Amino acid sequence: MKKILGALFVAGILLSSSACSDKSKSEAERNAEKAKKEMNDAADKASKKIDEGTDKAKDAWDDTKENVKENANEAKKDIKQGADNVKKEVKQAADTVKRKLK
Repeated sequence: MKKILGALFVAGILLSSSACSDKSKSEAERNAEKAKKEMNDAADKASKKIDEGTDKAKDAWDDTKENVKENANEAKKDIKQGADNVKKEVKQAADTVKRKLK
């Protein structure tokens, strides 16, 4: 009888320890899956932020190019107007000199 009770006791301990092992194994698997999901979420968020930053940088670059073009066109107009004014002044000066020489 003692041997049977001892065997049952040993079997009970083995079963309970293997049940605990399965429980901790499944909990470890759940924790690993949770960590994997959190890492994927963090990577997705980081990717989205990078894409947003890229879009903002591209928009800023496009705005800068447009501003440079506008400023270049304005400068071109100003230079042309200045050149026209100088031509007029030179022509007036030349006409004045011609009148004085006549």
